[in-house]
Amino acid sequence: EVINAQLAALGKELDRRTALAAKLAPYDEGGCPIPAAVVKANMTNAFRLLMAQSDAPWGSLVVDSVLDRLEVSGMRTPDAAADEAVWKIWQDNRLDSESKLAHRSALLDGRAFALIWPEGGSESPAISFDDMTQMVISYAEGDRWRRNVAMRRWIDDDDVPLATLYRPDGIYKFRGPKSHHGADIKWEMREVGGEAWPLKNGYGIVPVVEFAVNRKLKAGRFPYARGEFEHCTGLLDRINLLTFLGLVVAIWMGFPLRGVIGDT
Repeated sequence: EVINAQLAALGKELDRRTALAAKLAPYDEGGCPIPAAVVKANMTNAFRLLMAQSDAPWGSLVVDSVLDRLEVSGMRTPDAAADEAVWKIWQDNRLDSESKLAHRSALLDGRAFALIWPEGGSESPAISFDDMTQMVISYAEGDRWRRNVAMRRWIDDDDVPLATLYRPDGIYKFRGPKSHHGADIKWEMREVGGEAWPLKNGYGIVPVVEFAVNRKLKAGRFPYARGEFEHCTGLLDRINLLTFLGLVVAIWMGFPLRGVIGDT
């Protein structure tokens, strides 16, 4: 019952964050959302036509301006041997490049996640990153550091939902019915050849770490975090609206000129 409750709660939060990520993505990638004023004025076709030539992903400008100032150049502690060991783990996991992806994801959506887990019987941990559409952590009530459980959820190539629950006592793997997405999935055990179920967690803690930015002192199992431009999407919409109106005026003012030179 505890496992099922955790799957449901984490899945619901993951759905909420996935919807937020879908809202923010166009501001970062281009293809800006159509402002409500344009929709109400029945000018959506004109907006798509004109903005296709002048759309600017303003969100990426905000994110990249911060990202350009983030660079990990080394590790330093009072123990030189520890520095060397940690730096080797860093290099073995190609984190010079991978860390930039994690930083960008956190700046865009407000959070990114790192999974630390030994692979192939090696004592050296493998580190992989996920964004907030695939990974979520639930914390102890009122504590932004003590992790109770984490879940990674994704869809495989056959459109089958898969999930892995990371608990201090073990790693639980699940699969859902094909083509069924969302928090209300009926999960069943997913057994992997050569692995116990659940898989023993030798660390004794949740092996997932969250990189959250723009946090607030708010209690709860899912602490607050915010992307760099999440709070000002309205301003970006206004910029796009003014750009669109400027293009409309420019075209309208160009009609007399085309009439003089015979361009009909």
